[in-house]
Amino acid sequence: MVFSRAGQQRRTEVQARKHERRARVQEKRAERQEMHAARALMSGNIMGAMALHERSVESANRAAENRVAGEEYRRGNAAGGRYLARQANVRMVSKRQQQQHQQQYQQQLQQQQHVQQNVLQNLQLAMPPGHTLMMVTCPPGFTGGMNINVSTAQGPMQVTVPMHIVSGQTFHFAAPVIVSPPLAVATPFA
Repeated sequence: MVFSRAGQQRRTEVQARKHERRARVQEKRAERQEMHAARALMSGNIMGAMALHERSVESANRAAENRVAGEEYRRGNAAGGRYLARQANVRMVSKRQQQQHQQQYQQQLQQQQHVQQNVLQNLQLAMPPGHTLMMVTCPPGFTGGMNINVSTAQGPMQVTVPMHIVSGQTFHFAAPVIVSPPLAVATPFA
């Protein structure tokens, strides 16, 4: 097949624009995933935050692949554009960037753990007399505002799931402690 020079230039320009469009889409996806990761971290879902962060890095890598491929197509190097698009993944996230991301997440995790410890201490201080603090995991299919049945040492009780909790997350509640009255022991008189 013989292509005219003008036709070839149009095709390479179309390929370059296609890769630039893909890069923009992947960059937006990476930003959204990073935002969702931050939300998950703030709500206490550490594993979900880490998974979303990993997806964000993958999306950023794909964006870099497409950006580099688009630049090579613009230069007229179609074969190089395809090759560099595959290789850009290695260049995008350097070891230094990975270390910076890990340090940021570890700092956020430490802050989150510190906040959780403070909240737990405040809950224990605000506990009404005759109650104990219990932790429960929200069962699948339940979200904030719904009632669940919880087995306690005093028997089953109904607890309302806090509004910010979703299925799989844990939360604390105050369970009453039933103190049995002391038994009177009768001794016969002689």
